Amino acid sequence: MLITTLPTSLKSVKATFLMLICLSTASLSYATVYNCSTVNCIRDAMAIANPGDEIIIAPGTYEPSGKIEDAIGKFVRFTSDRSGSATNPIIIRGSSSTNRPLLQCPDNDIYDGAVISITGDHWIIRDIQVAQGSKGIMLDTANYCTLFNVDVQDVAEEAIHIRSGSSHNTIENCSVSNTGVQSPGFGEGIYIGSDRGQHGTYDPNCNNNTVTNCILGPNIRAEHFDIKEGTEYNVVKDCVMDGTGITGANFSDSFMDIKGIYAFVYNNTFNVNGETNINSIIDFNNRTTSSYTYKTGYRNAFFNNTFNLGTLDYIPTATSRGAVSTEIHVWDNIRNPDSPWIKTSNTAASTDAFEFCPSWNIVTCSTLGTDTVETLRFSFYPNPVKNELQIVGDNLNDLSVTIYNIEGRLVFEKQLIVSEETTRVDLSQLGAGVYILNLAGTSGHMTKMVIKE
Repeated sequence: MLITTLPTSLKSVKATFLMLICLSTASLSYATVYNCSTVNCIRDAMAIANPGDEIIIAPGTYEPSGKIEDAIGKFVRFTSDRSGSATNPIIIRGSSSTNRPLLQCPDNDIYDGAVISITGDHWIIRDIQVAQGSKGIMLDTANYCTLFNVDVQDVAEEAIHIRSGSSHNTIENCSVSNTGVQSPGFGEGIYIGSDRGQHGTYDPNCNNNTVTNCILGPNIRAEHFDIKEGTEYNVVKDCVMDGTGITGANFSDSFMDIKGIYAFVYNNTFNVNGETNINSIIDFNNRTTSSYTYKTGYRNAFFNNTFNLGTLDYIPTATSRGAVSTEIHVWDNIRNPDSPWIKTSNTAASTDAFEFCPSWNIVTCSTLGTDTVETLRFSFYPNPVKNELQIVGDNLNDLSVTIYNIEGRLVFEKQLIVSEETTRVDLSQLGAGVYILNLAGTSGHMTKMVIKE
């Protein structure tokens, strides 16, 4: 009986086994890892990458001798129109997060063409350096991409440009410096969207992009951020900006231009560093004309930021330009030294910003002033710091100070039993680098980036 039934059982087992193989084969995506140490390897891998693929670049300098055309007809050095997926993004990264590879235009062809252009969705670009292009990194028609631990410097115009409908992208733990080398008036650090005159060419709807924990400056010759008309729900938070080198060219006399709607700027540190070309921390600009009315000059929020003004304490916190803006909210920002924030009249008509949290704010208004990161009545300066950090607050009693390095390791911890309105913390034992400072006390808590020189 076993002899007669065994073949049937084996057939059943075999059929089941084959079915499982087919099911698993259908559900698996076979990712490819490209280990690259040449320009051609990087270019070829980017051209054929599929969801889940990873392009790993060895330390070194990569200088393409010629340009290639991207999907929207621009000549660049590295490009891809391929797309990953939400669960399987395409990854391009340096093999080391500290010894990052450098992708740049060659010295004999400097500032000619953007260095990297991505026109597909779901990319992760991390642990690389970019330099010597007309622009650094371009995201065109690119959605759900992430830039992490990327350094862009020494570019002819803007460093990072999110354009042509690119939305839901994140720029995190990145650094930008020395922009506008050839065209100072177009040397923005991070540029989101496009000018209204270009909306026939580029989709203006660059929405829901987030820039967080980044360092911008020195020598960003135009604005550190330009958030254009036609955009909405873009966020800049927890960044540190150095105003040194702003030129004033092409009306570039502020850290930020906000021209879209529903932009949220909070928990950032703005260091003027004696730059006399700065006439305002932020400009709200309504670009409405008789022929243009799309998503501009309406509902923007600027709160819980710190401005280290030095001797230039007359610089306004915010100004308004262009047509009359509406529902602009500027509140709970700290000026060091303390000084009036000086509402500056609109060039077309007098328009003041509201000084309270609106119901549409990205942080629920009811939580402001309780225990959220955005509500703390502390500030600190200078940032960058050489040896001594000064902390200012309403109540510094029982203040806990903890500092972590960028790898997340605790490197400093101290409990301060003080009652004065200011206190000093000696950080001379820390090495140069970027750290995360956490302050916690009876009046709340705060987490921000601090740079040690």
